[in-house]
Amino acid sequence: MLVGAGIAALCVLGALIGYGPTTIVGMVIPVVLLLGAMIFSAPAGVVIIYAMLRPVVDAVVFVQVGGVTLGTVWGAGFMIVLVFYWLLVGIRRPLRGYGWLVPVLFVVAYALFAFGRGDFTYTLSTWVKIASFVLLALTCEQIASTRDGQRLIQRAGIVFAVLTLVVMGIAIATNHYGAAYYAGQTETVGQGPHALASMGVLASVFVWIGAMFGRRRWLYLLLAALLAVGVSLSLVRTTFLAFAVLTLWYLFWGLKNRSRGALVSATAAFVAAVAGVWFLQDALAQRVSDLAFLTSGGGQEFRAGSGRIGLWTTVLHSATANSATLLFGRGSAASFEAVSATLGAALWSHNDFIELLSTGGVGLLVVYLLVVAWLFASTLRLAADPRQSAKARAVGRLMVVGVVSFVVMGFFNGIIFFQSSMGMAMVVGLARGMIETPGATFLDGVESA
Repeated sequence: MLVGAGIAALCVLGALIGYGPTTIVGMVIPVVLLLGAMIFSAPAGVVIIYAMLRPVVDAVVFVQVGGVTLGTVWGAGFMIVLVFYWLLVGIRRPLRGYGWLVPVLFVVAYALFAFGRGDFTYTLSTWVKIASFVLLALTCEQIASTRDGQRLIQRAGIVFAVLTLVVMGIAIATNHYGAAYYAGQTETVGQGPHALASMGVLASVFVWIGAMFGRRRWLYLLLAALLAVGVSLSLVRTTFLAFAVLTLWYLFWGLKNRSRGALVSATAAFVAAVAGVWFLQDALAQRVSDLAFLTSGGGQEFRAGSGRIGLWTTVLHSATANSATLLFGRGSAASFEAVSATLGAALWSHNDFIELLSTGGVGLLVVYLLVVAWLFASTLRLAADPRQSAKARAVGRLMVVGVVSFVVMGFFNGIIFFQSSMGMAMVVGLARGMIETPGATFLDGVESA
């Protein structure tokens, strides 16, 4: 893992000091060769390293190689790595119970409702993201069935958070983040602030775990504060709310347990976020001013939330136009067509639930609601299991709040169709793995790293 992280750092350093995309791609090649060599000897490590390095790819996600973006190449490679893991290891260590059938059903249902009823390239891209989310969650569950595997995922989550911060820094330094992005000042080959901020929110779950029970807690305090700044500077309002939910829970936990370190960490993150908001108060005021349209009437309410109300209303009207579309949807990218025809803009619904209703009707939406229920049930089981230690149950409660943040982002901006959702896959996989080791998790007996 350290070797992979080191090479990833070289890639990021190349971006920071001004190497072009071609050079960065060349620097990534050793990572691919290294992972290819390791896949047969350490398949679990390869999966976690590959997932951990996703933020590095986001620095150049839209660079094209042979007409294909690096984001697409990474996604295809990730699916290959996951399939190799299950062929080499997973198939010999079946998951316990039948809970895994719920997310697998979602992957199958999306394929049935989407393929053949929309643009094939777009459908394949979204399906790969959904399938990789599910496969990563189940893979992490299997890896986390041991204390060492749990520790591996927790440490990878911390590196994931650090790399997300570095890529945020690159975007800020190159004027491709937050206010500059929304002003449309420049075009970028990197990921936009929405995906990066969402990734930062979900990665913060691992940071909060470290701040609760890890060694060198001042490092986690610093990470939490920097993530707060990064999320604030993104100007993505949904991630403000999601990050605030996690921070407030951590503050509550600190007050309840009279933990001075927890209080300091949460306060530092809050102060950093306030500082970021104050620094960009004019841009932020402009970003939230359109919420006043909610009470304006005369059709102005459709402009609220960067036009969210208008988007949702338009796509819902299209999705419920008749009983056939309500039951079976209109296929993938149907929201783009509806919004383009009504509002003249090539935009999707920016809401996972409405988007799935538009794609596959009530049937697909119900299946996704079962996936959300599976996320809550998995984390709640850990939080409420009397066999678990107090530390493990506390982390379980944190993970439940992480699911709440995931749902908030999914409802107000969308997340399941983005690779940033993999942070949630790692969290729920870790939770489900910890359930299988009551009293013997990576938190028990020794402090987590």
